[in-house]
Amino acid sequence: MTTHTPAESLTNRHQFWRGVRGVLPILLGVFPFGMIYGALARQSGISVPAAQAMSSIVFAGSAQFI
Repeated sequence: MTTHTPAESLTNRHQFWRGVRGVLPILLGVFPFGMIYGALARQSGISVPAAQAMSSIVFAGSAQFI
C-alpha cells in the first residue's frame, strides 16, 4: 500500500483541478448534446438506465440521434 505525504496529496489535488479546468471548454460543447440525446431517448421510450448504458457504450457521434 502506498502512503502519500500531505505535499503529495496537495500535488494530486492540484493536478485533479487542473484537469477539471482543462475539460471545461469541452463540456460547453458536449453538455448540450448530452441533454438533447437524453431528451430524445426518453421521448422515444428508452429507459434512463438503458439510455445511460447506450450513451456510454455506443460511440456513434450524430448517429445516436437517428
